[in-house]
Amino acid sequence: MPSRRNRPNLLALLACLTGFPAAAQPPGAPPVARLDQGALAGTSSGRIVAFKGIPYAAPPVGALRWKPPQPAASWTGARPATAFGPSCLQPTGAANIGGDPGPVSEDCLTLNVWAPRGSHGLPVMVWIHGGGHRFGSASQPYYDGAPFARDGVVFVSFNYRLAGLGFFAHPALTREAGPKALLGNYGLMDQMAALAWVKRNARAFGGDPRNVTLFGESSSALDVQALMAAPAASGLFQKAIVESSCDWDEPTSLAQREQDGLALAAKAGLGPDATAAELRALPGGAFLDPRFEFEFAPFEDGRLLTRTVARAFADGRVPAIPLMLGSNSYEGAVAQNLDGLKGLARLVGGLYPNHGEGEAALRTLDTDRYFGAPCRWIARQQSRAAPTFLYRFSYLTKAARAVLPGAPHGSELPYVFDGWPLAAPAEDRAMAHRLHHCWISFAKAGRPLCPGAPAWPAYARGKDQLMNFDVATTVQSGVRAAQYDALERLVLPDILPGSFPAADRR
Repeated sequence: MPSRRNRPNLLALLACLTGFPAAAQPPGAPPVARLDQGALAGTSSGRIVAFKGIPYAAPPVGALRWKPPQPAASWTGARPATAFGPSCLQPTGAANIGGDPGPVSEDCLTLNVWAPRGSHGLPVMVWIHGGGHRFGSASQPYYDGAPFARDGVVFVSFNYRLAGLGFFAHPALTREAGPKALLGNYGLMDQMAALAWVKRNARAFGGDPRNVTLFGESSSALDVQALMAAPAASGLFQKAIVESSCDWDEPTSLAQREQDGLALAAKAGLGPDATAAELRALPGGAFLDPRFEFEFAPFEDGRLLTRTVARAFADGRVPAIPLMLGSNSYEGAVAQNLDGLKGLARLVGGLYPNHGEGEAALRTLDTDRYFGAPCRWIARQQSRAAPTFLYRFSYLTKAARAVLPGAPHGSELPYVFDGWPLAAPAEDRAMAHRLHHCWISFAKAGRPLCPGAPAWPAYARGKDQLMNFDVATTVQSGVRAAQYDALERLVLPDILPGSFPAADRR
């Protein structure tokens, strides 16, 4: 099966199309926030204040490479918080993946906050950037938090370790960690450290640490689900939003990731008996895998993650918190390695155009297999315990409707972030207003209220309803039910071994 973790998205193109505005910074005394680490001096634009480049953990360099994040140092005086910190180490110039992140460094564990000036008790939304766990950063211009602050939310974004610096295992590191210490999922640990920072410091920006919504898109949507499945992350957030990636991945063990780590280290010239010190002596760039030969993602390390995400949802071992989740109508537009789906296409071909043959059919199957079907399944599991809201984003600009059969991967983001300029067509700005306020209302009260759209019902298995965001936004039932049902029958036995009878795959 092809992986959807490494797929490129359309963010760089969308940034050009939407023209996300830069916030003006008028002269005057800078806003000050007082944290547990010290005071910060930020910037302001009208009623919105911003604080950037705030260290939430110690630099993960030297002896701290491949270690759980350690507390950040404190400081005296008012630390300037006017510029983003460097992006975490990654190949630069990758505009087709998510935009050139600018300066990169292993010393990258910083976060950013936007908030309305002088507010108290506001909901907090914490954004995890996507990028296949290889690329991206919180400083990309289309992740501007000002529109959220404008509408009454404290918005937080942050960087976390990527690629082989963030998701890496090796026998030498396992020996060094001992039988109980956390290991392997360092990027996920960084995300937990950022959330813990928010819990300690949200009030300094007018936020309520008891009303935190965690959200992400693509690979970071997988991280949101992994954090729901990690017992150690319980209580760090009270609501979650999952955009375009619901986790139906087959189990991956620590031993399997150790084998990947041995192979990656071998490419850098180290033998199988390499020590932890020898690994750390290599430059960080040795672990970026620019040829995409390895998978970097959360895995079952037996400590932080003791079961797969699918198993956690199936067994009801995730927090009973409100969840909003969904996918786009043509995620497969940017899929790679479609040949890996041909075996599955032969089994479900009767449900797809041209009996599952040809690129268009495979891209539609990719959309269903990795996005639509698993999102419906996750919604079904979570709806047993908490209000759950399923969506499908189908909207295209007028120009795109002539060339695309549906909304590609990542295309909802400029609407969620309300990034359309005033010169954009009115219907595009209306959709941005609608989607943005759906997300914000969910963060405020746990139920999405969408301007200009019908009431969004909570998901219920018997009704199988979702909100379809299109030129006409409507509630629909049984969307692609036949395709999703077939995929559940064929795929879940591999995702949840032992839980289902063997599927008929003749």
